[in-house]
Formats: sequence, structure tokens, C-alpha cells
Amino acid sequence: MKWGRMSRYVIDAWAWIEYFNGSDFGRKVSHYLENEHNELFTLSVTLAEVTSFFVRKQKDPNDAFAAITTLSKVESVDADLAKFTGELHASLKKSMGDFGLADAFILAFAKKNNVKIISGDPHLKKQKETISIE
Repeated sequence: MKWGRMSRYVIDAWAWIEYFNGSDFGRKVSHYLENEHNELFTLSVTLAEVTSFFVRKQKDPNDAFAAITTLSKVESVDADLAKFTGELHASLKKSMGDFGLADAFILAFAKKNNVKIISGDPHLKKQKETISIE
């Protein structure tokens, strides 16, 4: 057994959806999701995004929900994170007008908790906290 430091990641909706779709991107994401030495987080906001995606595609979201809640720790948004996210979102919208609030939650969580983001989302790609899946 290795006694190295556990790597910590927050997984965004893009990464989860690619993983569930089994795409080439999803196979790259799986290296992070299926590594037992990684500590994974998913925001409740992300869980809502993934559920919405499956429902809009007329697919049952329950398997995705079960996988996300099994493979990662689902984190709720508290008042402090919401305030920090709002400030960060307002700042980022100045340079990227279409920067979404859900992406801002992911980025704020990563900054506050010193974790890396697993994503291929173009809005998060240039953030220093992001490991961009390409």
C-alpha cells in the first residue's frame, strides 16, 4: 500500500456526463473517478445538472444518481459558499459574459477547499484549478 497523499477533485457535470456516455473524454475522466486513492466531490448543483440532462434526453437519471453518490461525496451549498460564488460569478462575467452560475459554484468550491476540478468545459478550462480533459 502506498502512503502518498490522496488527490482531491471536484467533478463537474460535463465530466460526469462524458463518463456516463462512455465517450473518449469519459474514458479519460474514468481514470480519476475509478481510482480508489482519489477523494471525489460533486456539488448538489452538479447533481441537479446531471439529472436535468438525463431527463431532457428521456433517460432514467437514477443510475447516474446512484453512481455519483457512490463514487463521490455530494456537497451541499452553504451560505458562505453561495456568497463567495456570487462574488466570483460577478467578476468572471465581466470577462466571460456567458460564464454560468453552476460553473462558478464548482470554481468557488475548488478555491475554498484546495481541490482540482475535473472538466472539459470551455468556461473552466483556463482556470488554474482545472485539470482540463481534452
